[in-house]
Amino acid sequence: LNTDLTVNSKCPGGTHVNGYGTMSVNCTNNNGSITPRIIKKDGIVSTINPTSVSGTVYTFDNLSPANYIVEYTIQSACTNKYYDTFDVKPYIYPALVESAVYQCNNNSFTVNAVVTGGIVPLVYEIIGSLPATPSIVAPAQTSPIFTINNGASYSQINLRAVDVCGNGTVNNA
Repeated sequence: LNTDLTVNSKCPGGTHVNGYGTMSVNCTNNNGSITPRIIKKDGIVSTINPTSVSGTVYTFDNLSPANYIVEYTIQSACTNKYYDTFDVKPYIYPALVESAVYQCNNNSFTVNAVVTGGIVPLVYEIIGSLPATPSIVAPAQTSPIFTINNGASYSQINLRAVDVCGNGTVNNA
């Protein structure tokens, strides 16, 4: 039995305030067909069948944050069962932490935005600075690193990061 299990986190919403996830597993073997199903959620017996099947890929949608056990039943001359454990983590709002500015003697510098939480992809932007001129306000970009080489010196850089859910965080470096 070969399995390739992937869990993708999803944004919080009205029915899933702590977020939710989708688990997909690609199951292959050389001895009969495979039937996966979730048999436990947080240690409690449960039966969750795949919401969709495409070839050898089985998908389980709308899984709330929890620890799950999936059972694989192989239909062959004798019935074999195999197990995997996976977690759907609760959504954590993004937070800009430990962002840093590295300034050189010639006043060129690099800003590195560091985000914990949220769901990727994130976008990053510089929304202000002290002093405010010359302006280094930058539009949203996918890289957390900004390189500025305008010869000016800044005492503070105001950063914002927004995750795929539209939730943002601001902080100063």
